[in-house]
Amino acid sequence: MSLADYETELLGVPGVSRVRAAWDILDGTPGVVLRVLLESGRESEYEEVRDAILSFQRCRGSDRFALRVEQATLRQVFLDLRFAFDPALIEADVAAAITALLAPMDDPTSDRGGVFALSARQIGGKEYASRIEGRVQAIPGVTWARAFGFGLLAATPAGTLPEDLTLPSAPRPRQAVVTPAPAELLQLHSAHLTLVSAPPDPGGPCA
Repeated sequence: MSLADYETELLGVPGVSRVRAAWDILDGTPGVVLRVLLESGRESEYEEVRDAILSFQRCRGSDRFALRVEQATLRQVFLDLRFAFDPALIEADVAAAITALLAPMDDPTSDRGGVFALSARQIGGKEYASRIEGRVQAIPGVTWARAFGFGLLAATPAGTLPEDLTLPSAPRPRQAVVTPAPAELLQLHSAHLTLVSAPPDPGGPCA
């Protein structure tokens, strides 16, 4: 089986929402590490899911390589974004379009292909401030965008809601690239998103 085959097969296991397969050295020999993110509310079922995956490997898979299953977790980021827009538009509508594109995990209007949409991200995947800016600037009516604060929040302790995490004091740092641990998947919550509109461009003397 290829790594892609592992990922495709395991997405069919009940409770599994995302999978990332990678080669690694296990006990001195090449093996496959499967990092598995469970659906929200089913995190306590990890041992059952792990045992099912290992049984699948022994009984149905090729079982040619050592296999290790790790539980993946969500890692929250903060984002402070300043944007400018066509003054003919309504600011609230532009802000709503930006929010939908950024896809906070708690926003039902989020774009399924948005920046932080669960289905659009990979476990261990990085995110770049410049990529966020570029995607926001592609929204019709947005003239420019700048992430002036971007970074990781502390890991969420078990039983803690994302919105209860403490934001760093403003002004917050801006990291050009945010890199989670290999078994973490980046997510954004509305409580950690700040949108600030820039003053309209006054234009030149002939505007």
